Amino acid sequence: MKLKKATDYAFLVLSYLGRIPFGENTNNKEVARACNIPESFLANIVHSLSKSGIITTRKGINGGISLAKSSSEITLREVIEAIEGNIGLVDCLKSEGVCQLENACSVKCFWNVQNEKILAPLNETTMKDLINFSKTVPKRCLEEAKNDAIR
Repeated sequence: MKLKKATDYAFLVLSYLGRIPFGENTNNKEVARACNIPESFLANIVHSLSKSGIITTRKGINGGISLAKSSSEITLREVIEAIEGNIGLVDCLKSEGVCQLENACSVKCFWNVQNEKILAPLNETTMKDLINFSKTVPKRCLEEAKNDAIR
């Protein structure tokens, strides 16, 4: 599975929002600047995340965007599906009626089990996990790069 650029950006946006106090708003311009995402592209991402109930958007003077729920309640799968739609190894797992053999297929159940095994880590990992992990990554990456240079 390869994630779209928009999904990658969505993780950056949610990581940023997850670092500000819960319930506080920020605006698209600030998020675009902080995450280095074009504002027009960000608007599409914000729309998809809002439609999926992951973030809230408010118009007006005190408006802006914020997480709709705690980062510990947002799974990576939710984020991916908000941007890319249902995840499935084969088309019939993404949506009904896409295969002529769907009702008589002898392998759909097998693929469904495999699909769930692959998706389990995405169901179990939250944005809070990603945020906490990313706090340590730069330090680790620098140490690994330094060690590689010495070798």
